Amino acid sequence: MRKLCVGFQGELGAYSELAAEKIGTPVPFPSFERVFDAVLKQQVDCATIPIANAVAGVVKENAQLLWRCQRRVKIIAETVIPISHCLIGLPESTIEKATEVHSHWQALAQCQKFLKRYAHLKPIETYDTAGSAKNLAETGNTRQLVIASERAAERYGLRILKHSVNDVKWNRTQFYVIARKPSPLELSAKKEKSVVMCQSLSEIQRLIPNVLRCEAVPTRKRAFESHYLIEVAGEIVDSTLTLLGTFGRLD
Repeated sequence: MRKLCVGFQGELGAYSELAAEKIGTPVPFPSFERVFDAVLKQQVDCATIPIANAVAGVVKENAQLLWRCQRRVKIIAETVIPISHCLIGLPESTIEKATEVHSHWQALAQCQKFLKRYAHLKPIETYDTAGSAKNLAETGNTRQLVIASERAAERYGLRILKHSVNDVKWNRTQFYVIARKPSPLELSAKKEKSVVMCQSLSEIQRLIPNVLRCEAVPTRKRAFESHYLIEVAGEIVDSTLTLLGTFGRLD
């Protein structure tokens, strides 16, 4: 049986790759928009997208893309990946002599205590944690460090200067697995959770008390206008709501 091709955003060594390889063969793309585009054009069978981190919160870009593509993609499963960030440098690098630390903004947000402790390291936002590691290996800048996974350090021949620099031990990222509509692809038999998109608070009230999480996401059309990404316990049947998927968690 053919292994599934699973899209993810970032370079090899990214946390999203860890989520993708639980399902099939990971295929990297440079941006979340390209991941969605690959799903819609059937360049991959499905894709893993981070939707929320236990510390930094919702990934609004993906929530907005789900809204934009609500009639063309569906959520078919979820998985949760433990996140343990490492401070990484070249073999000859040291924390004392470095001046910058590069990483994705979500990773930097998850390591605020470390960044305050080493205030001489200027945080620089990049498009990807593993991409930062790859760039460091290519440039050879000993004054630059990165925050990324242990796998990224191994893949790009870098040295781990500190393990577990994230603020909390229970750091986790929730990923949705998305596929193109219509698609027969199902990854979990259990129907433990539903995700819907709502446009008004009155729609949300109909879902209570089954709401597990509610996130307001800017529409980017008008000032202070939002739509809502709602996770609901169990299956939901409501023709007036936009249902993005009913699914279970992958082991």
